[in-house]
Amino acid sequence: MTTACLVGGAALAAQQQPNGATTARPSNATFTLTQALRASLANPRTSTTWQLTTDASASHINVSRAAFLPVVTGVLGVSAVSSGNVTLFSSEVGGFAGFARGHTRAGVDVEYPVYDGGKRLAQLHSDTAAYRSAVDGVRTDQVSALMNTLIAFYTTLQNQRLVASSGAAVAAARQHLVDAQARLQVGLVAKGEVLTAQSALSQAIAVEEARNGLLSASRAHLANLLGGDPATLVPKVSDPAEELPITDSRDKLVAEAMAFDPQKQAIYDQRASARYQLSTIRADLSPVVSIGASFGYLFATNNNFGPYVVASADLGIPLFEQENVHAREREQLDAVHKLSVAAEQDQADLKEQVETIYSNYVSGAAAVVADRDSVMAAREALRLAQEQYQVGKGTQTSVLDAIHLLATAQDNLALELTARDIAEQTLNTLTGGYADLLPAPVLKPKK
Repeated sequence: MTTACLVGGAALAAQQQPNGATTARPSNATFTLTQALRASLANPRTSTTWQLTTDASASHINVSRAAFLPVVTGVLGVSAVSSGNVTLFSSEVGGFAGFARGHTRAGVDVEYPVYDGGKRLAQLHSDTAAYRSAVDGVRTDQVSALMNTLIAFYTTLQNQRLVASSGAAVAAARQHLVDAQARLQVGLVAKGEVLTAQSALSQAIAVEEARNGLLSASRAHLANLLGGDPATLVPKVSDPAEELPITDSRDKLVAEAMAFDPQKQAIYDQRASARYQLSTIRADLSPVVSIGASFGYLFATNNNFGPYVVASADLGIPLFEQENVHAREREQLDAVHKLSVAAEQDQADLKEQVETIYSNYVSGAAAVVADRDSVMAAREALRLAQEQYQVGKGTQTSVLDAIHLLATAQDNLALELTARDIAEQTLNTLTGGYADLLPAPVLKPKK
């Protein structure tokens, strides 16, 4: 198992060259389940998207914090008036605004909103909650990536088992052909029996080739999930050690899954953000108090100039905004309610999902026990049929039926093992069993 870990880890690293190119020869790497899960979370095609998602959300917090800073504007302007209040000439230099009529002004304007009804603070809280929701959303995507990878892992393992089953059937059919040819040489059977044995062998080989095609496809899909190039990475998977049976009750598994559920937390944080948005909407009905100052130099048309300092305090009272604010408030209240309903639905869906998977696990575990007994019995039946045929006491039909029976039993076991293992590992994932594999949450923006 340790060797498999080293081989699998080296394969992903080796296929990437320093210049970004990939090797031309396929790499037959062997992965354990844990290795495959780690590689899928490190897949740059998805991890980069997760990072960008949280970075974009964090930038909104920085914008909200900047709203608490004073607005400082450099001004340089020229204005002139010919008569009355009609401006005949006006210009701005460098995009700066601000004019002293008949004068040139160069200076700095500073403005700071002292009171805005708590709008800026509510917006900051809203963006912070939205950031937490984005982080939880990424965790949800990571859990989905784990489940997709474990399904691909066990599908590949299933196809490896089916290929092995077909290989055993080919070996048995080939042995039967040898036995039939030996009996033909001593005149115990007709040539038709040898032809039948050859046909059975050809059919077994055709099944094996078809299953090799399915195995190649499943390996290519797994390679893609692991972040490798299917053309250069041909992952094999190691058969995990037999897990201890799940002993937790259905209700306990449901409770653990609901407690771990990152999607629920993402919805809760999104709802918190929406509630803070209510405060920003209601603040639009609040008066706004701001203070300001301007200072610099005035240059008059008579070549006189001198410094100036102007202080100001402004009170802004919104008029005729009630209908607009109330309409937006009702819309936002509906959004909050929808998120509450979505959280309840998420928990109900998760409960149903865990209960269904648990039932599949229980039935799958029982089927595996029965199928293993069937394989043992079919293997013994084939041995006896071959021995009897070799000594002239059995028939070709009994041998071919025994080969088919063993192949069917092994195929059923492979399918039931896959169903049981996927159910078991999905329950493990949903209840937080692989939480330690998830990358550490993105650091919160500095306060």
